[in-house]
Amino acid sequence: MNAENKRLLSLLQELQAIEPILLKTSNKETKKEIETFLQNLYKKYLNIIKKEDKKVILVDMDEVLADFIDAWLTLYNQDYDDNLTIEDLKSWNTSLYVKPACGEKIYDYFKKPGLFRHLKVRPYAQEFIQNLLDNNYTVLIVSDSPEGNSYCDYTEDTTRIGNPADDKRKWLAEHFPMIPSSHIIFTSQKWYVQGDVLVDDKPATYQEFEKRGRLSILVDQPYNKDIVTKRRAKDLREAEQLIYQLTGAKELVS
Repeated sequence: MNAENKRLLSLLQELQAIEPILLKTSNKETKKEIETFLQNLYKKYLNIIKKEDKKVILVDMDEVLADFIDAWLTLYNQDYDDNLTIEDLKSWNTSLYVKPACGEKIYDYFKKPGLFRHLKVRPYAQEFIQNLLDNNYTVLIVSDSPEGNSYCDYTEDTTRIGNPADDKRKWLAEHFPMIPSSHIIFTSQKWYVQGDVLVDDKPATYQEFEKRGRLSILVDQPYNKDIVTKRRAKDLREAEQLIYQLTGAKELVS
């Protein structure tokens, strides 16, 4: 037991020692004052304990908070004279839907400097996050970060380096300043992150959470239509209501 916990235990024992004194007290006014004081003290510290037991919501970034695919396909369409849209993507493997001349090179765009820095914010995304925070949830941004170029990597344009993780951090700091940087986690294996509910669009991630018996909300997208689930949200308004239902929330801040 560390020093802080020992001190806390000592103070609680001192409080307990008041009991025999209260039993001997006969003055009704004094008893009433003590009763009121202890009730207020109980309410105050009960709230603190509850705050320490916040529900943790894991939230993906791309295609949940940020409109990534539109920006990505815009680059591809310009370079390959195509008109591919998100509605054309019927599965997660985007390389199946681009022109043969592009193929797997579609993923090379992830290294383009600034791609993840200048994305549009998806509708209701900022309100969604703020409402969760206002309702006493802890929000962790859990996002996969594609491989980029470090400072010492050779690139054709040596003056510009693509660093997706830091672009994402900057984007979040600009559009979601209510989320501290310490609450941003980059990983493709999100099931290893502790939390009560995940909000994500990737089919494989949702299925892995299901397999592990963990709660996940699937944000509706063309490439995950094949998954049959009652926890599909057509937008973030629906996702928010599902979170309240799944976590048993009662009193909500509007």
